[in-house]
Amino acid sequence: QGLKFSVLALGDKSYPHFCRAGNLLDMAMGEILPDGRCMERVEIDQEDWPEIDEWVERVQNIVRVMEQHPNDQDDYLRNVILSDATATAHGELYTRDHPLLAPIVTKKPLCALGSEKETIYVEFDLKSSKGKFTYLPGDAIGVIPRNCPDEVEELLVAMATDGSEWIDMSKSISGPLLQDQISLRSALERYFDLRTVRTELIEFLMSRTESKEEIQLAQALVT
Repeated sequence: QGLKFSVLALGDKSYPHFCRAGNLLDMAMGEILPDGRCMERVEIDQEDWPEIDEWVERVQNIVRVMEQHPNDQDDYLRNVILSDATATAHGELYTRDHPLLAPIVTKKPLCALGSEKETIYVEFDLKSSKGKFTYLPGDAIGVIPRNCPDEVEELLVAMATDGSEWIDMSKSISGPLLQDQISLRSALERYFDLRTVRTELIEFLMSRTESKEEIQLAQALVT
């Protein structure tokens, strides 16, 4: 009695039964709790995080109102829903577009040397969140690598530049932490893989040299 529910259906429109599981769950819950739907079902296509965050915030607002006014009738809750209240959640809200940045303090392999699988144990320091960061099983986590500044410096010397040039990254790499305009040095330190040499680059260099020694070295890198 008094239970409320709302369904966020996740799916992919490239498949024939878009959000079918969420739709069936919403129908089943509607039959069990005819007056329990506190917000209409929302369907999401391919991890549309702004829409997901909006749904989460709206549900949080509804729960907050229910906690603050436990004795109010459904009419009050319906008025809140219809007005689409968007009160900000207390404290800091970390999302895909506003992630918590935390340093790695421990990293060690859990699999034996030579194992077909590679599982890494990692610990993060969450002190910077000041206790406002929470997580649940299934939440996403990402490791943001950085290239060694000494290696970046060697590359810049080889390129005959100091790395102060500003470059446009908007069409190269996307992500919530990326700036459209960034210096070449910062881009090399933060966003480019300096360890993996692409075949296209080697082939381009081979086409620009007549040195047999350099061609042999380039061929060795490709193979």
